[in-house]
Amino acid sequence: MNSLTHQRIGGLSLTVACLCMTCVVEPVVIPDGRVYSESHASGELAGVQVFADALSWDKSPRDLWRTLIPIEVTIQNHSGRPLRLAYGDFQLVGSSGVRSPALAPMSGHTGLGPSETPATIMLADYHPAAPVHAAPPPRPPGFHHNRFWVAPHFVYRYPAIVPWPRPFIFDPRSFVRFSWPATLPTPEMLNEALPEGVLENEGSVQGFLFFPLVQQGDPRVRLEIALINVDDGQQFGQLTMPLQVRTR
Repeated sequence: MNSLTHQRIGGLSLTVACLCMTCVVEPVVIPDGRVYSESHASGELAGVQVFADALSWDKSPRDLWRTLIPIEVTIQNHSGRPLRLAYGDFQLVGSSGVRSPALAPMSGHTGLGPSETPATIMLADYHPAAPVHAAPPPRPPGFHHNRFWVAPHFVYRYPAIVPWPRPFIFDPRSFVRFSWPATLPTPEMLNEALPEGVLENEGSVQGFLFFPLVQQGDPRVRLEIALINVDDGQQFGQLTMPLQVRTR
């Protein structure tokens, strides 16, 4: 092997080394278990069917994975009950048992509705004309829904969706669990986010949930969804979907 060949190989090795030093390892969540394609998982329990896609986020910011785990969920309700959809009902659970509920990307505005008494802990907002609620959403929501009622404390943001007319528990902990960076959430995140609400029997909804990053070094997590009848607050099942953290 001549000296010119040695120089070329040495230069190539140096170039490869430099490229490896500058590459970024991107954490993503992939299904592990009931998988029907590379980036999807599905589960069904008590008439509720859920599809989860952990790789579909392609909007701003494109590097959202550095801060959060966006998971697109499609929920179909054939349980015969009105299904509550609240952020605390969706949790990522690590192999160590650490739980991370879904985060609320928008604030919840609360106030007693006209038919409620001060002793009622279920809060609703029926005053979208008040100054604090005056700002309309920047554009129609990007999430898809059928037979879906938005939670009363989100009616200020979704005036075109009929609010749930009966009591709906507002959990303020969902809105203080995470310190959002100044640049988040983006308008695209707000537009695609799944809001809290009620999914009627034979209804369906599709949108994004946002979770904190799983703890470093924990490759296996699971998505747990508490199935709760909004009429009586009783849980009638818990759907579990195994997920695995890998790099790409």
